[in-house]
Amino acid sequence: MHEDIVGRRRAERERCNDAARRSKGPLLVGYINAANYYGAPIPRHCTLSVDAVHACVSSANKRRRIKGVVFHVFKGKLDIRKKDYEQFWIASPVMMWAQMAQYSTLEELAAIGASLMSRDKRRRMATRKDFDTYLEISPRFIGRNKCHEALPYMTENTDSPPENTLFGMLKDSGLGCPTANYRVNIGNSYVILDMAYPDCRVAFEYQGAYHADPAQMRIDAAKRNALQLLGWIVILVTAASFYRDGPCRGVPATQSRRLEPLMGHYLLASHRQCAMPLFTARHPPDIGLNVDLPFIPRQRGTASSSM
Repeated sequence: MHEDIVGRRRAERERCNDAARRSKGPLLVGYINAANYYGAPIPRHCTLSVDAVHACVSSANKRRRIKGVVFHVFKGKLDIRKKDYEQFWIASPVMMWAQMAQYSTLEELAAIGASLMSRDKRRRMATRKDFDTYLEISPRFIGRNKCHEALPYMTENTDSPPENTLFGMLKDSGLGCPTANYRVNIGNSYVILDMAYPDCRVAFEYQGAYHADPAQMRIDAAKRNALQLLGWIVILVTAASFYRDGPCRGVPATQSRRLEPLMGHYLLASHRQCAMPLFTARHPPDIGLNVDLPFIPRQRGTASSSM
């Protein structure tokens, strides 16, 4: 993934440098170009042209005519940066996130924000405080309300956009807010769980295409077996858990109820309340997860005999 991000940044740098050479004044690049530059996910139905350089200005009378460049009026706080070997200025990661609010769904905007707070230090561009601060000091701009709504669904330390979608799905299910990429020590080694509730030893693992490789399947099976011996319940989630004739945003109520007795006091009332559910607002939670919980241990630390 890091190599792909490096390639995207290199391509955008060349494109923006070329546009800057044709500009008579400073060129401030943002929007989808900045998203590519920082390796953020691009919204599925974004209407911005991928072949143009998208620049921002503070008022309409500052627009210029430059071939291949589209100017947008952005009223948010100006937060830009520039490297010595680049001929253009680029929006900061947080400013780019704010600009993309106009062209993203709430879920997509949360995924963009979470990608900038990645567990990988090479890809980590911002902290949660950076987003909060930008919205506090930034004037009104199109999409500002959506940014505020997306903040509760942006979690730090994820490795991919589906993990952040899983975080939001669990948050809205009534199970509370999980811990992303939680480390569990096993002997002299350790494993990382995508989303975990450590107090009750329940974990959710997203199974992308990468996990279909036979070698990876063996590693995943050994990981689950080791976790079961420690009393963990591991629930596998696939892309089908997110989509069914479009987005299906939510853990099924039946699954949530089956887990509640196991999670005990962790399910506090404060965790159940959400002012505006992101993943359940328009679609009923009627899709099953890839699990029937056959291996729930009867007692803490005792493993079941079957997967």
